[in-house]
Amino acid sequence: MHQSSYEIIRRFKELVEKTFPQGEIKVLDVGSYGINGTYKEIFSDSQRYLYTGLDVNPGPNVDYVPSDPYCWKQLQDESIDVVVSGQAFEHIEYPWLIIEEMSRVLKKTGLICIVAPSRGPEHKYPVDCWQYYPDGFRALAKWANLQVIDAKTSWGKSGFSDGSDQWGDTFCILSKPDNHDSDPVRPDGIKRSFSAVNQNNPLRQGKRDSYYGFARPEVVQVIKKNNLSSDNVLEIGCAGGATGKNLKENLPVKSYVGVDIFPEAAEVASKHLDEVIIADVEKSDLAKEYGLKYEQFDLLLALDVLEHLYDPWDTLAELSRFVKDNGHVVASVPNVQNITIVQDLIGGKWSYQDAGILDATHLRFFTLDETIKMFNGAGLSVHNIEQVVNPSIDVASVKESGNTYRQGKLAISNLSKSELLQFFTYQYIIVAKKSPRPVAVNTLLQETSHYEVSAADQILPKVRCPETLHGMVSITILTFNQLEYTKKCVKSLRKHTPEPHEIIFVDNGSTDGTVKWLRRLTQENENYKLIENERNLGFAKGCNQGIEASRGEFVLLLNNDVVVTEGWLSGLLDCLSHAPSAGVVGPMTNNISGPQQVTSNEYRSVNYLDKYAARFRERFRHRRIPQRRMVGFCMLFKRALVEKIGMLDESFGTGNFEDDDFCLRAALAGYQNYIAGDVFIHHYGSRSFIGNKIDYGAAMSGNRKVLERKWTLSSQSEAGKKLALLKAVELAGELYRKGKLDQAVETLVDCIKIAPDAETIYYELARMFLESRKFPEAWEVIESMPDAAGNALKGLECAGYAEEGLGLDDEAAGYADRMLAMEGRYAPALNLRGVLAYKKGEKEKAAGYFQKAVDADPGYGEAYTNLGVLNWSLDRKEEALAHFQKGFNLSPTVPDAGSLYYSAVSSSDGFLDAEADFREACELYPGNRSVLFLYIDILIQQGKFDEAMSRIEDALVLFGLDEGGLGAALAVREKIGPRRIEKTPGKKTLSLCMIVKNEEKHLAGCLKSVRDVVDEMIVVDTGSTDKTVDIARVFGARVSEFPWTGDFSEARNRSLAGATGDWILVLDADEVISARDLDELKRLINKRSTTPVAYSIVTRNYTRNVGVIGWTGNGGQYPEEAGVGWVRSDKVRLFPKRGDVFFINPVHELVEDSLRAVKINIVPCEVVVHHYGKLDVEKDLRKGEDYYLLGKMKYESDPANVKYINELAKQAQVLNRYEEAVELWLQLLSLLEADPGSPGYLEIARVSYGEPLSEIYIQLAAAYLMLDRYEEALSASRKAVQTGTKRKEYIHIYAHCEIVAGSSDRAFSALQALLEATPDYAPALFMTAVILCLKGETEKAREGFESLVRSCFRITPLLNKIARQLHAHSRKDEAFLILDAAMENRLNDEETRCLLESFRENRAADSPV
Repeated sequence: MHQSSYEIIRRFKELVEKTFPQGEIKVLDVGSYGINGTYKEIFSDSQRYLYTGLDVNPGPNVDYVPSDPYCWKQLQDESIDVVVSGQAFEHIEYPWLIIEEMSRVLKKTGLICIVAPSRGPEHKYPVDCWQYYPDGFRALAKWANLQVIDAKTSWGKSGFSDGSDQWGDTFCILSKPDNHDSDPVRPDGIKRSFSAVNQNNPLRQGKRDSYYGFARPEVVQVIKKNNLSSDNVLEIGCAGGATGKNLKENLPVKSYVGVDIFPEAAEVASKHLDEVIIADVEKSDLAKEYGLKYEQFDLLLALDVLEHLYDPWDTLAELSRFVKDNGHVVASVPNVQNITIVQDLIGGKWSYQDAGILDATHLRFFTLDETIKMFNGAGLSVHNIEQVVNPSIDVASVKESGNTYRQGKLAISNLSKSELLQFFTYQYIIVAKKSPRPVAVNTLLQETSHYEVSAADQILPKVRCPETLHGMVSITILTFNQLEYTKKCVKSLRKHTPEPHEIIFVDNGSTDGTVKWLRRLTQENENYKLIENERNLGFAKGCNQGIEASRGEFVLLLNNDVVVTEGWLSGLLDCLSHAPSAGVVGPMTNNISGPQQVTSNEYRSVNYLDKYAARFRERFRHRRIPQRRMVGFCMLFKRALVEKIGMLDESFGTGNFEDDDFCLRAALAGYQNYIAGDVFIHHYGSRSFIGNKIDYGAAMSGNRKVLERKWTLSSQSEAGKKLALLKAVELAGELYRKGKLDQAVETLVDCIKIAPDAETIYYELARMFLESRKFPEAWEVIESMPDAAGNALKGLECAGYAEEGLGLDDEAAGYADRMLAMEGRYAPALNLRGVLAYKKGEKEKAAGYFQKAVDADPGYGEAYTNLGVLNWSLDRKEEALAHFQKGFNLSPTVPDAGSLYYSAVSSSDGFLDAEADFREACELYPGNRSVLFLYIDILIQQGKFDEAMSRIEDALVLFGLDEGGLGAALAVREKIGPRRIEKTPGKKTLSLCMIVKNEEKHLAGCLKSVRDVVDEMIVVDTGSTDKTVDIARVFGARVSEFPWTGDFSEARNRSLAGATGDWILVLDADEVISARDLDELKRLINKRSTTPVAYSIVTRNYTRNVGVIGWTGNGGQYPEEAGVGWVRSDKVRLFPKRGDVFFINPVHELVEDSLRAVKINIVPCEVVVHHYGKLDVEKDLRKGEDYYLLGKMKYESDPANVKYINELAKQAQVLNRYEEAVELWLQLLSLLEADPGSPGYLEIARVSYGEPLSEIYIQLAAAYLMLDRYEEALSASRKAVQTGTKRKEYIHIYAHCEIVAGSSDRAFSALQALLEATPDYAPALFMTAVILCLKGETEKAREGFESLVRSCFRITPLLNKIARQLHAHSRKDEAFLILDAAMENRLNDEETRCLLESFRENRAADSPV
C-alpha cells in the first residue's frame, strides 16, 4: 500500500463518521491482504467499527476468503455499512461483477470508497488488467445502480516520498440510494442502464457513414475571402479531417492540429492532418495533457461543434487562449430561428433527426444574437458573418423593409431585409478576431509576467446608471442554491429595514427552487428585482450585475447567509456619513475573518441574536473602527465610489479576495474604510461554498495568488508608488502601536523623501507626536507641511493641538476659530475650544463645547474622555466613569483615553466592567502595546493570573520584554506555577520536548504556537547566555541545564527523560505549528489504535534561496509562510512516551531507528512544522559549522559509510567548502555506482530528491560551477539530466552550465520545457531572461527581469555571478552584455560597477597597442 492511498481512505473516514454519527459501523475491506500496511488501522476503534478483511488468498489482515471471488455467499444482502477497496480493482478481471457484489451487501445509504491507479508500471498480483479514471468508476457505478458522490484522479504531486505519485490514484466515493433496486437482466445476461427501450429514440438511429467525412469548402473560401492567416491551424471536431485536407490543398499551412472525441474519426483524420488529438475538449486540458501552447495558433476552426457542447460559452473562451493575438476563430453554428423550425413549432413539432439543425446530439441552440453574444463573452470580436441559406429565397426580390412572410397558419409582417434573411439562414459562419487586450482584470493571471500592471489604470467594470435616487440604498444579494438561508435573510431584511431601499437578487444558476421562490417574491414586491444567470458567474460578476441594475445613492452587497438586526442599516449609514473620507463600511459579526469578528462568548447562537445585537448597539453606539480591509459578506459604499474606482474585479471568479482588492483600490484612491463598530449581524458563513461543494481552500489559495500578482507593481509606476506609500504608512502605524515610536517616525520620514506632497504622511507624523506629548517635534512637522496640507482642516487641527500642548493657548484658539470658520460643526475644533476653556477654569463653558463636539460627531471619543475629566474634577465620579468608558470604547488607541479610564477604574474598583472593554479593544487592536498592558494589569488586580499569564505571553511575542518586564512576568508565573500534567480519564496528554541555546529571538513564538495543545513543556538548555531560560519559564516550561557535550541525541534524550505525558512532541525554538493544525494534532494523540504508532511530520524549511534543491514557492496556504519558499523535510516528531524510544546519532539525530527496532509503525500526518532557521543566514552558518564538525567526526570514524559521506558532502557544500564537497561527492559516486543494489544505495535513495545518482551529479555540477571548473560542471550536469529527470532545480543548474559553456539554445529548450510544467519557477524565468539578453532580445529580457523584480526575486547578485562566470570562461563579450543590461535596467550594485570596471581594464590590457 502506498501512502497516498492510505491518506484517501483516512479522509474518507471523516465522511463515514458524519454519515453514521452513532452506533456500530460494519466495514468490509475488499482486497485486504496486508502488503506495506492496511486500512485496518484507520478503522481500529473496536467500539465504533466492526472490520472484515476480504481477499482471494488467506494471509495477514484477511478474515474471509470466498470460494468464488465474484460471489460472497457468507455475506448477507444489505449487511455492510461501508465498503473500502484499495489497490485491488486493477487486478480484478471482471470488476463489474465485484461492484455488483459490493452493491448487494451494502446497506441502503451505505458508502463505498475505491482507490485504483490511473497510471504507473505494470504490477501483476497475479494479473494487472485495468487503470481507472473517474469515468471508469462512474460507469461501474451506473452498472450497479449506485450514486457517485465524488470521483477524481490525482494529477499533481501528493507530497509523499514513497513513490505514490507514479500511480496517480483515482478514487471514487459511491452511495447506495434509499430507493435502490437492482437492474433487470436481459436474456443474454447483459445488464442495461435502462429497463426499457424507446424505439423512437433518435439517438439510436446512428450516424450515416458520411457523417464524419464531409469537407467544408465554403469555409475554406471564407478563410480566403477574409485573408486570414492559416500558418498554424487548430480544428476542434475535425472528424475525418476532410476540411483540413481541403484547406491544406488550397492555402499555405505550416501546422494543422485536429481534435476529435471519436477514435474512429481521428484515425481517418491522422492520414490528412499533421497531428490529431483524441479528447473531449470540455473535460481535457489541451495544454497540460497534450502539450498545446497558449497563443500557438493563427486560426481556430470549430465547425458544427459548439452546439454539441454542454458549456460552449466557457469552452470557446478557453479555446480562444490557444489563438494568437490578432488571430482568428472561424465557427459554423446552426440557426434555430430558421423558418422550418419556426413552422414546425407553430404546428407543435420538434422532431430530432440524425443530422441538421435538430440533430439529436445537439445540446445547445443559437440565434444570431445569442451567437454573437457568446463570441463577445469569450473575448472575441465578430468581424464577418456568412449566411448559408436554406430553404432558398430570391434575395433580389427582398425589399429593405416592409417584407411579409406567409406560409400556412404562419404570417409575419413588417420585416426588414436582414430580419427576413435570418429566417432563411440555415447556418452562420462566424469570423471572429482575437484582439490584443489591455492589462485588465481578465488578463492579469496570464500577463503579469510580460507587462507592468498599473493597478490605477486597469480597465475595471464601470457602473452605468441612468438615474440615481438620492437616499435610496440598493441591496444586492447573490444566490446560488441554499434557499433556506436566503429565506432567513429576506425575512430579517423585511423586519429590520425601514429605510428606503431596493433589493436586487442575482441568482447564479440555482437548482434547488431558489429561482422559483425569488420570482414569486419579486412579483409581489415592486422594489425587488431578479437577475437570473444560467450558470455560476462568480461572486464579483454577480455583484456587478446587481450594481449595474441598481438605482440607489448607496450600494450594499450582502451575502444570502446573513441575518440582519434592528438598526443595522441606519448604523452603517451613520458610520458612512460621519466618518471622514469614508469609503467602504462593514458591520461586526460572529463568523468572519479579521477584526470584524466578535469573539465574546456572550453571543451563543442566532436564537439570541436580537437581544444581543440591541445590547451591543447600546454599548458601542457610534463606534467607528478604521480598517483597510472589509470582508465582502456585507459592504456599504456610495455609488460615487464605484464611479471613481470601478466595480469588483471579475478575475477573482467564484469568490474570495475580490473584497480585499476593492477595499485596497478605495484606500489608494484616498478613502478610509471603517467597521461600523456598533452594528452586529449574524453570518452563517460560506454557505454557498459548503452547500455547493465548492473547494473553499482552493478558491482562497488561487485567488490569493491573483491578488498578489495584480498588486505586485513596479515601484517606478504611479500605482506602485501609491501602494508602497500606503503600506509604509500602515507599517508606521503598526510600529507606533507596538510602542516603537522612533522606528515609526523613521518610516514616515523615508516616505516624505519619496512623496513630499503626500498630506497623509504629515498628518500621521503629527498625530504620533501629539499623542506621545512630544509637542515641539509635532510643531516641527507642522511647519514642514506643504501649504495645502497645512491649511486643510486636518492640518489646522494638528497645529491647534500642538500650540495648546506648547502652552500657546491664544494661538491654539486662533486655529480653532479658523477650523470652525471652515466647518461650523467640526468636532475636533469644538473639543479644542473646550480644552482651552477648561484650562482657564471655565468648566461650564468647557462642558458646553465638549457636548457640542459630541453632538457634531457622536463617534468622536476624545470629547467624551474630556467630559470624564471635567466631571471627575467636579466629583461626579459615576458620570465621569461613564464618560471615560464611552471615550475609551470609541477611541481605545488614543493613549489618554486608555490611561484615564484605567485610573478612574482603579480609583472606583470597577475592574470587572472595564475588563470586557479592554478585552474587546485587544481583539480589535491586537498589536497595541498600551491597551494590552493595561488589560493585563486589570486582570492581575482581580487575581485572574492564568488569563493574565496568557496575555503576558502574547505580549512577549508581540513586543518582547525588557528585564523589568520579564521579572514582572516571572512573578505572575510564580503565582500559578509551571505547566503540569493533570491526568484526565480518556484524555491523552502531550509533552513538548526541546533543547535550546541562546534562542531569545524565536523561543516565545515557538512556545506560544503550541501552548494551547501541549500539557507540559520540557526545555533543556545547553548553555544560554541571553534571556532564553527566563522566556521558557514565563511560558511555564520546566527548564533544566545540560552542559553541551557535542552530541545532539544526548541532549534530546535528556528532554525525553523529563517528560511525563503520554505523547512527545519535538520542536526547535525557531519552529512553530500553525493554529490551523492544532486540532489535527489533538486528534492524533487521542486517536485510538490497537498498535502503537508514531507520526512523521513535514517540516517547511523557509528560505530565500530559490535555487536550492527541493525548493517550493509559498502558496499562501498558511499565514506563517516566510521567505520566498521552502524546502521539505520529513521526520518523526510525534511519538509515544516510552523508554525504548530515543534519539540516535550525535548529529542529524532521529528517533526513527529506535521506533523500527520496537516495531512501532511510522505514519505520515497532515500537521506541518514551520521552520525559520535558514532565514537567519549568519546563525544558520554558525549552526552549519557545528554540524560540519560533528559530521566530520562521524565520517572519520567510518569513512566508507555512505550515509556519513552524503551528510558531510551536503554540509561542506552549504558552508562553501566546495573542494572538499567535490571529493566527497566523487567518493560517494564510486561507492554507489559500484553496487546499485546495496543497502547503502537504498539508504541514500531514501533521503534523495529522486534518483540518487542524478542528485549527486547535480550537486557536483553546482560545486564545480563555484570553483570555476566549467567543463566538469557541464559534464556532471548533463549526466544528471540524462536520466530524464523533471526536477526543476536539476534543469535549472544544467541550463546554467550550458549558458556558461556557450550552449544557450540547449539551455533555452530545457528551460521552456520546464516552464511549461512550472510556469512560475523564478530561477528558470531568470535564466530565460539571461538567454534573451545574450541573444540581443533586450526588450523581452527587460520585461522578464522587471517581472521578477516585482515578485521580490533578487536579481542583481545572480547577474553579477553569471557575468563573472562568463568572463572567467573566456566569454567576455557576453559578460559585458549581462553587466550592461544590469546597468540599463537599474539592476546593479557596487559589485556590478566594480566588475564592469575590472572587465574594462582586462579588455584594455588584452588589446594590442
